[in-house]
Amino acid sequence: MSPDDTLVRDVILRDGTTLWLRPPTGADEAAVLAFFARLSPVSVYRRFHGVPRITPRLIAPFLDPDWHETGALVGTLAGEGPGHAYAGQIVALASYVRLRAASSVEAAFAVAEVLPDNRAMIDVFADAGFRGKPPADADALADLLLRLSRLAADLPELTELDLIPIVAGPDGCVAVDWRIRVQPLSAARRTKAW
Repeated sequence: MSPDDTLVRDVILRDGTTLWLRPPTGADEAAVLAFFARLSPVSVYRRFHGVPRITPRLIAPFLDPDWHETGALVGTLAGEGPGHAYAGQIVALASYVRLRAASSVEAAFAVAEVLPDNRAMIDVFADAGFRGKPPADADALADLLLRLSRLAADLPELTELDLIPIVAGPDGCVAVDWRIRVQPLSAARRTKAW
């Protein structure tokens, strides 16, 4: 897909720097690889929930998004303002992947450390509802994981369990939708994935 002009935006950051948001294309492969290479190990871990090797295969889903199953935007700094040393370089990437439910996506953001006071990105999270809300009850999430582990250990007939999504709030968590598959014990032992 070639970038659609309606998806290209200039964003003026609080420090006066201009960030150009646009969809990444195949021609951006080297720039996206360089962006992830510049991120701290902590930022890479937070973005990917692990420490993967940054390869063309890893970033391929971000390039040329179809805007149905996948979507992505990169942020490139303009040549003026405090971040001018990074002019023309990708300093942010936001992406989504559609989940099984047609109305659900998994969204992820990565912002280079060159933008430590990036109010615009903070505002993106605030507009999406992630700022200003009480933190999720981590103890309730941990309890849910422990109970699911116990369920899997206690019921060898259990072969599949999907909980999508799990909504966590300050007063606990709840599985909004779930699917459980069981099989007779002899077949379950042969097919259990974990």
